[in-house]
Amino acid sequence: MVKIAILGYGMLGKAVHRLAVEDEDVELVGIFSRRKLDVCGSFDAKDIDQFVGKIDVVVLCTSSIDETMPTAARLAGKFCTVDTFDVHSQIAHYKQQLDGPSREGGTTSIVSIGWDPGILSMARAICGITRGQSATFWGK
Repeated sequence: MVKIAILGYGMLGKAVHRLAVEDEDVELVGIFSRRKLDVCGSFDAKDIDQFVGKIDVVVLCTSSIDETMPTAARLAGKFCTVDTFDVHSQIAHYKQQLDGPSREGGTTSIVSIGWDPGILSMARAICGITRGQSATFWGK
């Protein structure tokens, strides 16, 4: 059982949510957002640190332009993370930013999954990994 958290609840976060609840091998620990959500199991994004040790992977469903890099850098040593960061000119720098904290914390940060090969390959990687199957919000 993979315990995941979703950080960000726009289109991508909602799609990951749907896939996670459909996968019997994924436990959704919580959905974290800066907005107040009317969704069962949702928490304020600033409270995610209270879940260290209770989450295997945080799926970052945040904006690449201004949110993903600083958010992942803050979380990298505490949680394993997966994201769809797609600012191509900054990917090498971004990976370097996460390397130190991830090594120190014994975590893994998987970056830049998805946008070019398919917007939801990140969701497919997380929610299909335990069964070797993949699905998108529009079907298998």
